[in-house]
Amino acid sequence: MQSARSITFVADIKDQIFGTRLSGLFMKPTEDFQTDWRSNEFLGEALTKDMKSSGRNVDLVSVDRIEFKETINFDSIDDLFSRVSRELSLASPRSNADIHLIVLHVPVDPVPRPIVGAQARMFGQGLIGLTWELGTTYKQSYVVRVNSGLNALSWGKVQCIIVYALAAVDPHSHKVIQKFNPRWADHPLPDDFWISDFQSLTPENRNLLRSSCLDGLTMAVEEDLGKMGFR
Repeated sequence: MQSARSITFVADIKDQIFGTRLSGLFMKPTEDFQTDWRSNEFLGEALTKDMKSSGRNVDLVSVDRIEFKETINFDSIDDLFSRVSRELSLASPRSNADIHLIVLHVPVDPVPRPIVGAQARMFGQGLIGLTWELGTTYKQSYVVRVNSGLNALSWGKVQCIIVYALAAVDPHSHKVIQKFNPRWADHPLPDDFWISDFQSLTPENRNLLRSSCLDGLTMAVEEDLGKMGFR
């Protein structure tokens, strides 16, 4: 990884968010809200700047140029990354990239927990867990979570959370060289912050939320790239 000088990068982070907080025994989510954050572009530009400082060239490919012809299955994450890598090669046939670098938005439940391992949780938590999993929709979203109890002591009262998967893939064989999945990124928000309705947030709070979520994502991905040997 350290010898890779040319990198093709694609990110598929969805610009949507919901809030979640404890209601009775379970975390209760709000509806989903669409944002105009352009997360993929923001992340790509940040990583490009970081890579160029270490003498690497980065080719940013929009996820709109990648076509998934099958149902996305996060339980077969290596196959999923390989498919994205093949699509990257088709989208940029003249590319001489040493590495395909891919970031995908992992769906989460209202806790939020990633869809990765959902089946194991379903059968490992008894009747309540089974009922929860059967009635839960997993979403590719940022999440504003209000914490309580030990969670609040450990992570703060309110966080913006995003779960993602990251992989470096060989652009010729399309085999995964190294991956992180799932990866949890979070960033603090003010203790009184809530997102019952995204449209009702003041401009200041919208900017605060955007900065918190994107900073959390970017710092986490940059840390993972360091572990991979890109920094």
